[in-house]
Amino acid sequence: MNAKKYILRNLQSIDYEHPIDKEALEALKKLPALNMVVRKANELGLDKILRLQSLANKIRVTERQFPELYHLFQGCREILDIRSSVDLFIVQAFSLNAFAAGIDYPHVTVTTELVNNLNEQELMFIFGHELGHLKSQHILYHQVGSFLPLILSLIGDATLGFGRLVGRGLEVAFYDWMRKSELTADRAGLLVCQDEAVVYSTFSKLAGVPRQWFGQLNMAELTKQVEEFSQLTADHLNNFFQFFGQMLNTHPWVIIRLKEIDAWIKKGSYKKIIAKYSEDSKPEPTDEIKCTFCGAPREEGLNYCFYCGTYQE
Repeated sequence: MNAKKYILRNLQSIDYEHPIDKEALEALKKLPALNMVVRKANELGLDKILRLQSLANKIRVTERQFPELYHLFQGCREILDIRSSVDLFIVQAFSLNAFAAGIDYPHVTVTTELVNNLNEQELMFIFGHELGHLKSQHILYHQVGSFLPLILSLIGDATLGFGRLVGRGLEVAFYDWMRKSELTADRAGLLVCQDEAVVYSTFSKLAGVPRQWFGQLNMAELTKQVEEFSQLTADHLNNFFQFFGQMLNTHPWVIIRLKEIDAWIKKGSYKKIIAKYSEDSKPEPTDEIKCTFCGAPREEGLNYCFYCGTYQE
């Protein structure tokens, strides 16, 4: 049985937002071309297109359509204290992916492959991550960023190439903010699953661990990898290569995300939020078996902890 999760009543997005997310967004908003791009997105009706696409080509999860998944998702929404309605859809795809969309009609989409490969706790992290985007009001610019090459092409045709001229700088700024906004959403994911080990196992699967080796994942080795990356990127030259290598990526490298979430936990910010917003919510006792060394969940009968690598008595 899984431990009861804390419900974070009156949680505000500002409590968990990553500071570089806000900084990058403010820098993006200062670019003169931004308003032109957003206007074009509104002209195209992106929000309506995405809603139509979801209703036409995905399966909506409801109380009568995959009720177990529906209640898991709605429970995550409750943990983050999102009081508006948010729908969940499943789409057939062979990638482990999820995304939030919709300003007037907020909804989250997960792929079949994601649901097939993640356990319940890991899905809670993913749901919390996507709901975090909604709570932090990332969706407008995320949608524009996702269609940015198309929008810039249309503006370029209409402005005799001017749109294409300013487009590259805007793309770099857009993708820089999008990557940093993911760090905010990762924090929301942790606030929902409330287990650091779950964050590590989820990102390991997203990074490409084969399904048959899920049970052999060694969290101690992954932690060493994060520490090695942190040491390697301590100097300015490697920071430049790090930025250049991700310049047109919409998501940060997995190890960067683990490094940032680990730093947030060690700083004590995560526990402070849990303590601040869950005063009236005490977790119920659990009969869950845990590792005697690191405290991570452990399957009954298994004498090896794949989170820290410690053999159990």
